[in-house]
Amino acid sequence: MNEPPESRLYVWTELHAMAMLTGGMAVAGGLPGASCYVPAAVSFILLAYVFRNAWSPGGRFGAANAITAFRFLLVGGLLLDGTVPADWQALAATLILLLDGLDGWIARRLGLASRFGATFDMEVDAFFTLALCVALYGSGRFGVWILLPGALRYLFVLFTRLARPPLRRERSNRWSRAIGAIVLSGLTVALLPIGTWAVAIAAVVTCAVIGSFAASVWQLYHP
Repeated sequence: MNEPPESRLYVWTELHAMAMLTGGMAVAGGLPGASCYVPAAVSFILLAYVFRNAWSPGGRFGAANAITAFRFLLVGGLLLDGTVPADWQALAATLILLLDGLDGWIARRLGLASRFGATFDMEVDAFFTLALCVALYGSGRFGVWILLPGALRYLFVLFTRLARPPLRRERSNRWSRAIGAIVLSGLTVALLPIGTWAVAIAAVVTCAVIGSFAASVWQLYHP
């Protein structure tokens, strides 16, 4: 398996972050939520091209990456403004949550783990967060602040590019993974028509994301 240099992955990650932030700003400016999906799809196709022949140890795309790709397709259903009822959006988001982790488990079980698979899985999770925020914003029940939890991941990537801290990436740990699961679950629940509870849950999630990324920035400077 001949993987591309780390520098090429950094370049893709930065370009992907800029594309996703541009999509988020387009939604904030009044464009439909689906405007985020096309640049995301193009970016992931580019990632697959960069890692061609290195998708898995055997070079094939594999079952684990196929599940991740299926999750990405399901995320598109969250971005169809006004055409999908809130309860169906919540159902789709729940299915995506249930599938999250299955791809990693299969990759480890079948010996399919790769740098491409890990990156693909992590970035689909990040896009899922952004899509949930865009769906909530499109519901008309939230202000533009609801886009912040989805944008912070990409702002963090560009921060590391501009500030050049001692570490280029934060280390994953149980705390960060737990926060990620709580954020995705909270945003999914906020999709439901539960009145002011949805706003309260989304506000707590937003504060949790801000705290998590503040801790990640601290970690970059205290390796």
